[in-house]
Amino acid sequence: MFRKLFSGALCGAFVISLSLAGSSGSEGRWLHVKVDETNGDGETVRVNLPLGLVENVLPFIQFDELRNGKLHLDDWMPTEIDIRGVLEAIRDTEDAEFVTVESAGETVRVAKSKGFLLVHVEDDDGEETVDIKLPLKVVDALLSAGQNELDIAAAIRILGESADGDLVTVRDRSSTVRVWIDSSDTIE
Repeated sequence: MFRKLFSGALCGAFVISLSLAGSSGSEGRWLHVKVDETNGDGETVRVNLPLGLVENVLPFIQFDELRNGKLHLDDWMPTEIDIRGVLEAIRDTEDAEFVTVESAGETVRVAKSKGFLLVHVEDDDGEETVDIKLPLKVVDALLSAGQNELDIAAAIRILGESADGDLVTVRDRSSTVRVWIDSSDTIE
């Protein structure tokens, strides 16, 4: 039942995307998500959405902390950290690796390189990894909202203008997740 409902929702999103795809500054750019499960049923999930659709639909989603295309941080962001100040300081400094945390079981690295904020997390045996590559222009767009808010709609708009290729990859023993942006309306 859930799979039929999910499939129907994806088909509906596709139909809507055809009518809205050209109505945004992100015209011609697509957000792709691919999840490959290697255990169990070995399911693969593929999502292809025009960025224009994502940008146009976000203001209509009113769920938990996501309202009107903005993510409200009041309930889960520590008040002791000025996230805007931290990200502005990173943007304004030279390229470098800023944080390396090596603990029992994993290593986390945060760096800035060639206009990108990079995050790499890896477990000690190298079997589980997370890589995030986010243009700093997108970080600026996220911060364009009010205090304790992230402007997701603005970030999507800038992603369409400044991103190409992988944004997030996650690999573990049983699955691979990849999120990327390009101009193709299909997943490779």
